[in-house]
Amino acid sequence: MSRDSAEVLHRLVRDPRWYDGGLDEALRALTEASSRALGTSRVSVWELVEGGSSIRCACLYDAESGAYQSGARLAVEDCPAYFQAIADARIVAVGDALRDTRTRGLGPGYLEPNRIGAMLDAPIVLDGRMSGVVCHESRHGPRDWSEAERALAASIGDLAALAYQSERRRLAEDALRCREQEMRLALEAARVADWSWDMQTQQIRWSAEVGPLFGRPKGWQPADYEEYLALIHPDDRASLMRAVQEAIDGRGDYYIEHRGLTLAGDIRWFQCRGRVAFDEGGQALAITGVIADHTMRRELESRLVRAERLESLGRLAGGVAHDFNNLLSAIMGSCELLGLQARDEQMRERLSVIERAVDRAAGLTGQLLAFSRQLPRPPRPVNLTETLRSSLELLERVLGEDIRLDVHAPEPAWILADPTQLEQIVINLSVNARDAMPDGGRLSFRLGEQVREGVAYAELVVSDTGSGIPPESLERVFEPFYTTKTAQSGTGLGLATCHGIVNQYGGRITVESQLGQGTTFRIELPKTLPGDATPPEPASRFVESGRRHHVLVLEDDPDLADILCELVQRDGHGTTHFTNGDAAMAWLAEGHSPTAMISDVVLEGARGTEVILSAQQRLPDIRILLITGYAPEAVPTALSDVPMLTKPFRSDQVHRWLASI
Repeated sequence: MSRDSAEVLHRLVRDPRWYDGGLDEALRALTEASSRALGTSRVSVWELVEGGSSIRCACLYDAESGAYQSGARLAVEDCPAYFQAIADARIVAVGDALRDTRTRGLGPGYLEPNRIGAMLDAPIVLDGRMSGVVCHESRHGPRDWSEAERALAASIGDLAALAYQSERRRLAEDALRCREQEMRLALEAARVADWSWDMQTQQIRWSAEVGPLFGRPKGWQPADYEEYLALIHPDDRASLMRAVQEAIDGRGDYYIEHRGLTLAGDIRWFQCRGRVAFDEGGQALAITGVIADHTMRRELESRLVRAERLESLGRLAGGVAHDFNNLLSAIMGSCELLGLQARDEQMRERLSVIERAVDRAAGLTGQLLAFSRQLPRPPRPVNLTETLRSSLELLERVLGEDIRLDVHAPEPAWILADPTQLEQIVINLSVNARDAMPDGGRLSFRLGEQVREGVAYAELVVSDTGSGIPPESLERVFEPFYTTKTAQSGTGLGLATCHGIVNQYGGRITVESQLGQGTTFRIELPKTLPGDATPPEPASRFVESGRRHHVLVLEDDPDLADILCELVQRDGHGTTHFTNGDAAMAWLAEGHSPTAMISDVVLEGARGTEVILSAQQRLPDIRILLITGYAPEAVPTALSDVPMLTKPFRSDQVHRWLASI
C-alpha cells in the first residue's frame, strides 16, 4: 500500500463517525473519504439481500451534489457476469463500463441513467463469504485504474467489512446487555440471587440481589461461607451443610429448602440449588447455584393446607350435625309427648330440663351447620350498615361499661345474607374481643368497600385493643372446637361459625394479631343491589276444620319417624311410614293416594324431594311438609314454596302445619 493510501485510511479511522456513530455514519465517512482519495463521482456500499438474489444500496455518496442516498436495488439475474466477477476477485477494475463484458448488462438500467463510464469495485467479505460490494464510479468516460488505486479500493472493501463486523458486535453487545438487564430484573422480581463458591481458594461470589433477601442493602455480601451460615436458622444449618456434602460426595446437584434470618430478626424461607464442578481427577472445584426467597409460596401452601383442613372439618361437622339433629328431634318429640301424659310436677320439671338441654344442643349443631355452610336459611338483600346500627344496644350490654364501642358505617352496604347470621357474626366477634380485654379497652367496627378483580365487596373491619392471639394459635382460630379459653368460658365454635357463614355467602374472613397489641378481623362479603328485605311468605292452602287425612311419613331415622307418626295420629290422621324413597315411590305407583306428606330431604334410595315431585304429578292436591337439616340448595326450585321445618323442631310446629292442611 502506498504512503498516500495509508494516509487516506489513517484519516478515515480518525473520523469520529467511524467509531461513534454506528453503521450508517461509518459508511458515510468511508464513502466520502474514498471518493476524495480516488477522485470518483460516486461511491456506494451495497448489501446482498433476499437470499443472495439481489443487492440493496445501504449508502451512496454523490461527490458532485454532496448528497446521500440509499434503498436502490439491483437483481443478480440482470447481470450475472458482474456478480460472478465480484464473487471471484478481490478487485474488479472496469475501464469502460458500457463495453466491458462483465458490466455492460448494467447499462440500460443503471450505467446509462447515472452517466457512469468506469467502475472500481471491491467485495465485502464476511465469514468467508461475499456479503456486499463497495462500488467506486467515474462519470468522465472510460478510465484506467492504477495499481495504487486498485489497492486502495480493496482496502476500502476490507474497511467496509470491518464496519459491518463492528455493527454486528455492537448489536450483539446491546442484545447481551438488554438480556442481562432483563435477567437482573427477573431475578429481582422473583427474589432470586446467584452465587458461586471456589472450594480451592474458599472465595465466594455473591450477586447484588443476595443482600435484599436477608433484609440488607443491595450489593451487601457475606465475607465468607461462615458468615453466610450465620444467616441460616440455627435449626437448619446442619441440614444445609449435610446437603452440600452429599452433593460433593455424590458428584451431582444439591437442593434444599431452609429458613434464614433477616437483619430485623424475621424468619424467611429460602430454596437453594447448586451444582458441583469437578476436575478430571474427581476433586470438587466449585459450586455454583441460586438462592430464592420462597416465603410467600410457603405461606400460600400453608393457607391452602388450612383451607383444605377446614373444608374437611366442615364436611365432617355437617354430617355429624345432621345426624345429631335427628337424635335431638327424637328426644325433643319424646319429651313433649311425655309431658302431655305426665301428671307429676317433678316429672314435668325433669322433662323441661331435658328440653332446655336439647335447645342448647340445637344451638351448637346450628353453629356446626353454619361452619359447614349447610344452614337452611336462604339469603336476601340486607343492609349491613343497618344491621350494625341495630346491634348497638345489644353490643353495649354484651361488652359492659369498661369497653368503649366505636362504630363507623357511614354508607349503606347491601349484601345477600341472613340478617340473623350477620348478627351472630357481630356478637361472636364482640364476645371474643370482650374476653381479650378483661381490664377494658376499645372495640371498633369499620365498614368500607374493597374491589378485587372487578367485584365490589363490603369490608367489615373489627379491631380490639386486647391481649392478642399467640402466633401458634393464629392458624387454628377458625377450626371448630379449638379455643384458647377455659372449658367453662368457650366452646370453640364462635369463630368457626363466623368462618362458615362468611364462606357460605362467597366472602372471606382473615385475622391479624400480635400479642399485647390487639386483634383485627377483616370480613369481605360481595355487594348486591338494594332489594325488598322481606321474603315472600310461602303459599298455604287451608281446608275446613275437622277433616281427617292420610299422611305419608318419609323419615329414615326410626326414632324420629315414630315421633312424627304419633304426632300425626294424635291429631286424628292416619299414617303410612317408609324409610326408603324407592319403596315409597313403588307404594305410590300401586295407586295409594295420601292427602299429605311429611318427608325428610335425604333418604335411603330416592331422595325425599324426588318422591315429593313424583307424588305431586300423581296427586296435584297433596299437601307437603319438608323437614331437613341441610342448606336450601338441596331443595329443587320447584319446591321452593313448600313449608320446611329445620331439625330439631318442636311438636307444636308440626301440629300447626297439620291444622292448616
